[in-house]
Amino acid sequence: MGLPTLLVMCALLGGGSLAVGSIPLSFALSKTHLSRLSALGTGLLLGAALGIIIPEGIETLSSAHPGSPPTSQIALCLISGFTFMLVLEQLAHAHSGSAHKHHALPMHSRPDSVPGAVTVDAEIDAMERELEADQQARQNGARRPSTSSTNSMQSMTFIPGDDYDGTSQRSKKAAFPLTLGLVMHALADGLALGSSALTGDGGHPAHGHAEGGGVGEGLSVVVFLALLVHKAPTALALTTSLLAGSLPRADCKKHLLVFSLSTPLGAMLTYAIFSILGSQGGLDVLSPLCIRCGRLIQLQGGTFLYVATVLQPVSHSAPAHDDVDNAFEEEDGAKTRVAFVVVGIFLPYIIGSVLGHGH
Repeated sequence: MGLPTLLVMCALLGGGSLAVGSIPLSFALSKTHLSRLSALGTGLLLGAALGIIIPEGIETLSSAHPGSPPTSQIALCLISGFTFMLVLEQLAHAHSGSAHKHHALPMHSRPDSVPGAVTVDAEIDAMERELEADQQARQNGARRPSTSSTNSMQSMTFIPGDDYDGTSQRSKKAAFPLTLGLVMHALADGLALGSSALTGDGGHPAHGHAEGGGVGEGLSVVVFLALLVHKAPTALALTTSLLAGSLPRADCKKHLLVFSLSTPLGAMLTYAIFSILGSQGGLDVLSPLCIRCGRLIQLQGGTFLYVATVLQPVSHSAPAHDDVDNAFEEEDGAKTRVAFVVVGIFLPYIIGSVLGHGH
């Protein structure tokens, strides 16, 4: 496969991810729709990790070790990816907490004597409630007066409209680990596409061989289609998660643009670097690439699991209400959320099975 074909594939991947991810940003979504999209995005992240990324890494590493499956490497890569995101996210929250004099870990204390108070919470769901309450306060044109109990609990509560900039900063801090994990996987996708393009050229992009071109072209097309299939729902999951985290739409577009450009950038860098090395050592230069790519994919599996289960918790905790009707509504909302999560979990696997998956 030549460089022009690779450029076309990169343009389609980047443009497709940007277009699909921009769908939630192009419409005014209600809180109900946003919550459902967020649940679907959580399921998509889980489904991508469990149904696509981790199996891909296992297959890649196993093909590089046909004698004995590298179970220890697989386990270490998954644990390392999960731990990396854990440390990164805690460092981000610690920095945010020192800047705004809040604790890095979530706090759920909420005094009943302060109506409308919103819990200061580092989790995405709490930030969504903060922004909603802030918008309501701005629309009403009134701010709730401070009381002695409010002052005593100042480090644990937040009065809507009093700290909008702090809420925005916490939203950005929470969005960084999420985007980073997805960008790392997108770069690994680019590495897979670039290496398949090199294989299509017989390891010598500058001197292609006709006898290996047919198989290589087919491999590159399969890899491209597989990337196109699962990058679209991943882009959708990214934007819905960022919106649920109360990140401004302008910042959401920036995060989406970085994610969309990651795979084309990774593919072009891989093609350029290994074209130079391949012209000197042929396919032997690419032999360690399979192992490294497999380990990298497994690392991404660990990061996806952390993003989906910790940054985007499946169980949606909501404030307790005494009213029976509200309790029934919350129960119905929880069931609906779980249903959307389940649909999102199976969606990447179904799409990959129907259209074929050939990473």
